[in-house]
Formats: sequence, structure tokens, C-alpha cells
Amino acid sequence: MRRWIGTGLAAGALAAVIGGGGLATAQDGTEVLRLTSVEQQCGGADNGRRGDSLGDLTACRGVLRNESGARAGRAHWTCTYLGSTRRGDDCSAVVNLSGGTLQAAGVLSHTSRQSEWAITGGTGRYAGARGTATLRQASPTRTTAVITLLR
Repeated sequence: MRRWIGTGLAAGALAAVIGGGGLATAQDGTEVLRLTSVEQQCGGADNGRRGDSLGDLTACRGVLRNESGARAGRAHWTCTYLGSTRRGDDCSAVVNLSGGTLQAAGVLSHTSRQSEWAITGGTGRYAGARGTATLRQASPTRTTAVITLLR
């Protein structure tokens, strides 16, 4: 299940970026977060046909690190394989932070190192959050992400 590893990496990046640290506020009121996911664990369920097939599930969790390497939070995410490399995975993530949580969703690409997800909400400091998350797999064990929160 080579595909599951990639799912964990990209989703982990999203979680790491959202996790805090690397925060910058732009003049237009947006907040930009930049982080890297370096620790994550994934498991999966091979549903339907044996091997990669529509409906296979991947569940992951990760410790989040900011740009200086300090722990920034933790996250978990799930992805459902859409049946082909071209279609990728449909994913959702929950990120636990000291000030609240963020939620995100999107399609994880299997044909590009980069995917863009939507920030779909949050709690606490992030209540009503919206924006985008751009994920980029930097290596087989590191994924970077840029989160733009609209305020």
C-alpha cells in the first residue's frame, strides 16, 4: 500500500502548518502559517478488491512541529481512495492546537507533489476559520504546507 504512505505525508503537512508557528499577518488581514510535518503514523483498510481500489481508507495521526522544530500541536486525518491515481484521495483533517482546532478537507493528488485543500472551520481561536492549505511533499518523510486563513 505505497499510496497510504503518500497520503500520510501530505495530510501531515497540512496538520503541521495549521498547528501554529510561522504565523504572519498580511496587510489584507489574512494570516499565513508555514510548517513541516516530520512525525506521523498511518494505518489503513483495504476495502473492496485486493490492492489499491475505490474506498480504501487511510487514517493517520501526527505530532506537529513549527519552523524552529518545536512541538506545535497534534493532528489526525482520514483519506478515502477515489479509485485511481489520477483521482487521488478525498481527505479531511482535524488539528488540535493550544488555542482551539482547525478543520480542513480536500483531494490529495497522486499525480503532483502539490495539493490544495480548503480550511472548512474551527473552534476556539479558530472559530469560523476559512481559507486554503497548499501542501507540498518535500521528500518521502517531509511535507511542507502554507495555510492562508482569511479574517
